[in-house]
Amino acid sequence: MDEEALKEQLTDWERDFFSRDIQLLYKYRGNIYRDLLALKNYQLFIPTKDGLNDPNESCVSLKRIYEELEYNRRVAVENPIVSLKEQAASLEKQISATTNMLNMMVDSVGIFSVSKRYDSECMWSYYANGHKGFCIEYDAKILRNCFKDKNIFTNNFEVKYSNERMTPDSDEFMLLAKSNPIDTLKGIFASKSKSWEQEEEVRYTLQPIKESQYIDIPDNAVTGIYIGARCSDFDKNLILKTIKSMGNCNIKLYQMKFKEDSFDMDSEEIIYK
Repeated sequence: MDEEALKEQLTDWERDFFSRDIQLLYKYRGNIYRDLLALKNYQLFIPTKDGLNDPNESCVSLKRIYEELEYNRRVAVENPIVSLKEQAASLEKQISATTNMLNMMVDSVGIFSVSKRYDSECMWSYYANGHKGFCIEYDAKILRNCFKDKNIFTNNFEVKYSNERMTPDSDEFMLLAKSNPIDTLKGIFASKSKSWEQEEEVRYTLQPIKESQYIDIPDNAVTGIYIGARCSDFDKNLILKTIKSMGNCNIKLYQMKFKEDSFDMDSEEIIYK
């Protein structure tokens, strides 16, 4: 697919984001020792679907399809016409083949989840150990180029939030499988319940990734570290020592804090060189 056709499938946020000279995304971290070790080694942990914390991940409801199949079987029994039986059997076969194909695709995708923001109070609470951890700032463009160099097919998607699960009928389901892979990936991996809306999530979908794994990234992919507002002095020193040992003198260090006149958060750069 040419570049112009791909652009047509982008959301407004994606178009704006990808047109920027500087493209930054954020990963909240709460396990100081594990996550600092991965940071020091310039590694990303890429889980597959089963390694994500939302049990509804990548789940397409086949409710309407099963109802349609059951209706066709019943009609074929009540009207013993060869053509109706053949149509019912053919549809069932197509649905089965499409399901297998989509399952194979889902099982070959790794997902790296990041956020649009480094100053989300909820994200600091949920994913950074109650503001005691840290947040990594990544150059999204460098990450995409890194995956490309490793022959990993990747897309960045802005996650959309809805109260409705994807529930296609048979025609929509088979079209999903036959349509452009970008649309299919978006429909399956970039759709979540509104309960997760505060995450403002962006996702890298990576193929082929058969199992959860660490992937090496360039040292300039990390551009900043934000220290949580409740991070202990001991852990702050550990973060600082880790950054100094990494050899990338361009990583900026920030201290998160709460504003005195609102519930918003702010950051203050720490000069450590």
